[in-house]
Amino acid sequence: FLIEVTDLSNGRSTSDDALSLHLFDGAEIPMDRFTEQRAERAVDGIYSVAINLHNFHEGASYFGIRCGAAARRFRVVVHRMDAIVPPDGGKHHGEVCPGVWVYHFYDVPATASGGGGVTFHVEKHEGDVDLVTRHGQAPVKLVPPFKYMGADEYEGSISLCNIKPGERLYLGMLGGDHCASYEVFATPLNASTPCEEPLHTPLAHAGRSDSATLSAGHFEQAECTAPFQYLDYIFQLDEATHSATNLRFEAQLRAEIGSEVEDVPDAISLLVYTGGEVPQDRHTELRATQATDGIWSVMLNEVELYFLIHGAHGGDGYNGTSGSAHRRSLASSGSATAAAAAVELHVAVKCGPDPRRFQLLASVSPSRIDAALTHAEVCPGQIVYFHAAHLADVRFTAIVHKGDGALLARHVASSSDIPLKLQPPYVPIGEGGAHGGGGHRRALASGGYDDPTVDLCHLHDGEEAYLAVFGGDHCMELEVKVESIAHADCHEQHGGGEHAGSETGAGVIDPGHFVYGSCDALSWVDYSLLLDASDSDYNFLIEVTD
Repeated sequence: FLIEVTDLSNGRSTSDDALSLHLFDGAEIPMDRFTEQRAERAVDGIYSVAINLHNFHEGASYFGIRCGAAARRFRVVVHRMDAIVPPDGGKHHGEVCPGVWVYHFYDVPATASGGGGVTFHVEKHEGDVDLVTRHGQAPVKLVPPFKYMGADEYEGSISLCNIKPGERLYLGMLGGDHCASYEVFATPLNASTPCEEPLHTPLAHAGRSDSATLSAGHFEQAECTAPFQYLDYIFQLDEATHSATNLRFEAQLRAEIGSEVEDVPDAISLLVYTGGEVPQDRHTELRATQATDGIWSVMLNEVELYFLIHGAHGGDGYNGTSGSAHRRSLASSGSATAAAAAVELHVAVKCGPDPRRFQLLASVSPSRIDAALTHAEVCPGQIVYFHAAHLADVRFTAIVHKGDGALLARHVASSSDIPLKLQPPYVPIGEGGAHGGGGHRRALASGGYDDPTVDLCHLHDGEEAYLAVFGGDHCMELEVKVESIAHADCHEQHGGGEHAGSETGAGVIDPGHFVYGSCDALSWVDYSLLLDASDSDYNFLIEVTD
């Protein structure tokens, strides 16, 4: 649904802020009439907000129109747009305005043979719009691959390939600088028909006091209304859903419709607490106080999530109290063989001195992958993991949309073998070739990338193929897959905070996962490593990274 309000005073709006349109959550209008779903500036004379899959609920939806300093006449209309695109080529009309998402989807018949594709066709009458496609889930932000239809483009198409029977395919339409009116329809492609997805090119353009629930894959939008206030959220972490995943929290500033987002790297901070509660001093080592490429990001990868969920001591790994079961077998990773408990993560956005509007997103990507592409994001200083089992010779392929970093692949027989730092051999994602031979990555003259690969050969029984993706200087968006290859084609690489310093006592540290800390000038931070007689068969290396 798209709600549109047109200012009719003097025949045409003479001011783009004479009115405002407010869509309220829940089943009633709140006393303070506060809502984050609002349009305070008109674009092309229209104020608009959308009801889509992110804010839809059964029953009455309430919205209000507020007049400014002067009396106004206006017209309001609600457009209902079909989300389902039929397989028979039937057309559906739609409209989308700046900053608004509208979604359409195509359900692949369960009897389809698979391996083919579907092309979404858009016939646009006016305005501009971004087209974003995804397999199985609705897109929530503008990330390649996507296509931009400018004001002078009236016909466009975008395809999804290698589809599966029963799969739902999404087309997200994000309004550009002007409201767009369009027709959309879909054409199925059989396996023998050429199918090409969009090129993976860089982007073409670029207060509440209680704790709200944060769900994966859905934006939470809010506003800083007081200097240095905290806005708190709760994310439920459980073994069944998150053991074999990578979890990422990110925040971005939002702009008023019709204006640009300011580039203020320290406008807000993103904080994550893993101890089950928010400490009184609100200190945490899982924090992002500076934005990279406009994103504040905190990552909890598969290794870190395992210790949070299965930690024997039931404590917070970032205060040095996690469990000591550090040499678990890989068979227990992502399964219910180890004792597990639900963990409540607390996420907070700390505001700066100035009012800001922002959006917060939690995204989950599976760590166990196959030949299907799996989307991932990694920012500077972060690591994300992928792995596959029961393959003798494998090739990891990464399709890079933007950013830089590195790929590191290893044979892993137990959790103590999982790579925790970037060391040769690895494949850099950026200028230059592979470090230590094998694999490749180069920039193309067109501004895009070829697809870097890295092989692991002759995996033994009990070993898994692991790929660690390390963030570089900029946040990297990519998709990863793993495939079995012939042994003759396998070419494996070869080569060679502010309160932590005042703590008394030593924090307990376990091998095989990360512990974060900080120190004041000339202060000490102490840790203890608990060993028993069985540890005499191992060598231990203690590393600290600034």
